[in-house]
Amino acid sequence: SHGGNGVAFLQENVKYNYADYESVGLMNLNIISAKLKNSDMKPIKFAAGSGMVPEAFAFTMLTCGPKTSVTDYVGCFNENVTWVKGMSGGERRLAFKRGELNGTRENPAAYKKHVAPNDNAELWFHHGILQTDGSHDDDPNYPGFQFENLFEKKWGTQPQGEMYNAYKLVKSFRDGLQKALWVNKGNPNTEKLRKALTAMANDPDSVAAIVGASPEVVGETSKKPVLILGAAESHDHNMISMMPDMTSTVSRTTGPLALQRAGLNHDDIDLTMIYDSFTYTVMASLEGLGFCGPGEAADFVKNQRTAPGGDFALNTNGGGLSYSHPGMYGSFLLVEAVRQLRGEAGDRQIKSRQNPKDDPQISLVNGTGGSLSSTGTVILARD
Repeated sequence: SHGGNGVAFLQENVKYNYADYESVGLMNLNIISAKLKNSDMKPIKFAAGSGMVPEAFAFTMLTCGPKTSVTDYVGCFNENVTWVKGMSGGERRLAFKRGELNGTRENPAAYKKHVAPNDNAELWFHHGILQTDGSHDDDPNYPGFQFENLFEKKWGTQPQGEMYNAYKLVKSFRDGLQKALWVNKGNPNTEKLRKALTAMANDPDSVAAIVGASPEVVGETSKKPVLILGAAESHDHNMISMMPDMTSTVSRTTGPLALQRAGLNHDDIDLTMIYDSFTYTVMASLEGLGFCGPGEAADFVKNQRTAPGGDFALNTNGGGLSYSHPGMYGSFLLVEAVRQLRGEAGDRQIKSRQNPKDDPQISLVNGTGGSLSSTGTVILARD
């Protein structure tokens, strides 16, 4: 379930009851609201939706101040808010960017992506982070902008009453039940699933970050630096029906170009990491990258050449099928390449093709995106 389900559970006659299930885990999330700079917010123009209800509570109380009844707040909302229904997330973001809406909201990651780069937008308020005792703490990423702090600063008193109590309840259900996983009560695998989720959340791979910077910025580090020698990216279609050749990806452009920019050839590559959304993707990419000719991939990989101990090191972490495919698997290609080049791959560690006693020196990483429509290739090297 997600946050919108939590709001609907409170407001609508839904066909589910959280009390019928056991919680495996959930995401406790704050939501950040922004407004256009220099806007007097009269009226507030905001996209409607069940997931937006806590924002409606918050900006109505901020605008209308202390009121004695919910009825008074509803009247004030009707006078001061244009509640625009029927907008998708993309339409809402575009409307805010164009100035057709003067308020918007996002989760923290989406806020950094869609709102923070907008020079015409500024932070408006957030709801705080739900604590185990039911209270909400200020978000350390946006200190001082929690709704309660702004209300007291503007109106000289803390919010209270039925409207505020309803707001606390609905934001707790929305933000505290984000991306929640449930099983039927009595499920014999409940604890096993909880332990698995806990292990995944604490697995360093699940929080891996990729940071690129110039050598001058990086300076002296405790880790072996991994250099980018060459890179290229391209795309050649939109929908899969527009693909120029179903047997060839645009890696045929990015692979040779990345190698050219790196000043290397295929014989210099110790490790190849290829995005494997399907077995076909790897085969077509090997041909496009130039490791073999068109139609030759099957013969190229036969006789366990790419298996552990084979003479062509490919996807040494097991690939998306055996390792993990959370939806953004391309980042793990880079993580594995860096680990191999640094000699940190443990039992999976391979050696240089040029010097079998040494760790690998060069890795080619290739990712495919869209409807097999875009490709990025990068050549990495150990310093």
